Amino acid sequence: MKIDCCLILCAGLGTRMGPIGKILPKSLWPLFEKKILDLQISFAKSLGIEKIYINAHHCYEQIKDFIDLYNSKNTIKVKFLHEPTLLGSGGGVHNLAALEKYQGKLLYVAGDQFYLFDKKYLETAYNLLTENEAVLFGLNVNNSDLYNRLIVENGLLKRIEKPNQTSPLTFSGMGLIELKKLKPCPGESSFFDTVANFKEKNIYIITPKESEYWDFGTSKNYFDSCFRLLEVKDSRFLEFCIKEGIFEKSYGTYLGKNLINLSKKRVENPKDNKAIVIDYQGDLLEIQHPGIYLNDISERLSC
Repeated sequence: MKIDCCLILCAGLGTRMGPIGKILPKSLWPLFEKKILDLQISFAKSLGIEKIYINAHHCYEQIKDFIDLYNSKNTIKVKFLHEPTLLGSGGGVHNLAALEKYQGKLLYVAGDQFYLFDKKYLETAYNLLTENEAVLFGLNVNNSDLYNRLIVENGLLKRIEKPNQTSPLTFSGMGLIELKKLKPCPGESSFFDTVANFKEKNIYIITPKESEYWDFGTSKNYFDSCFRLLEVKDSRFLEFCIKEGIFEKSYGTYLGKNLINLSKKRVENPKDNKAIVIDYQGDLLEIQHPGIYLNDISERLSC
């Protein structure tokens, strides 16, 4: 199995990350001593992928600086795709496909989440690309109010329905795409119109068993997932994170029951509010309410 390239989607506007998301792109939020994007790149490399693309729009300068620094320290270089105008989830794929001359197998990964499962499912998906334009990884979720529902028949995606009261099967944000089977479509487009058009092509759905899904796509999910990482014991993602060194440094980092301090400065939590301090430049930060803190910005969360 050789996956030719990977696209890590980082071109969102960060609107679900609250006031901090306006100045800090989601992919650069820290997972303790690493960035989310650090781990996404490492995940792609762990699959033997040597061509890794990252697209960006909102706060793209910060992402480009991160990639430039990363490339200066690593043999496998990451390719930066700036989108001056948002191309959408489909347009981003076609932008990359044009550079690759619509050849090769592409791993499509949402930049704000991690879906981990046995590699045999990825190998099955890879083999299914001979008969299908794309193979997407489905995800069973309990929160049926938030996720669109995939309707699958004989393994093929037939339609997408709005959230309902049943526990839905939804798209995880991860899939394999056979680029040579795509019809070129420059400019903005949606994923299910120009890449995984199930109305006209065969789009296969695989739902791995015994999988782990970690979502950092909203400020609340980021908050909950960081604290959850400190609580889980037997976890594929925790094992991966430890291997990647997210807990290696000790400077100013306090991991407590209610406080994760990732700044180098002193932080006090007199009322024992549950909080994450991403960074702080002053002398002393006193936690006033539960939430996420970045310098003089705070995202209040009910915990």
